[in-house]
Amino acid sequence: MQEEPNLSYIEKLADGDQAFKNRLLAIIKEELPQEVASFKENLSQRKLALAADGVHKLKHKISILGLESSYAKAEQFEEELRQENIVGLAQFEITLSTMQTFIDKCL
Repeated sequence: MQEEPNLSYIEKLADGDQAFKNRLLAIIKEELPQEVASFKENLSQRKLALAADGVHKLKHKISILGLESSYAKAEQFEEELRQENIVGLAQFEITLSTMQTFIDKCL
């Protein structure tokens, strides 16, 4: 079963401040597609070290959205990319899609 994103961490940070919560979500909504596009571009050009750097950046958003097991898989995939291996790509793309769908519904 695929884990689902949640707002628990963001709500904890916001501590009841809806404006702050909305700003955090807006930042994620703006940055996520850009970071995903950069990751995919580097991957398509076989720049795997740069793709790994992209995964590293995306891990922060994975964590913020409460995807604990996906975070662990992203760590593993980042390391795979650094070893010029893309075995974890399909699972990572599912995580990215799940995150984007969730964020799109939040705002």
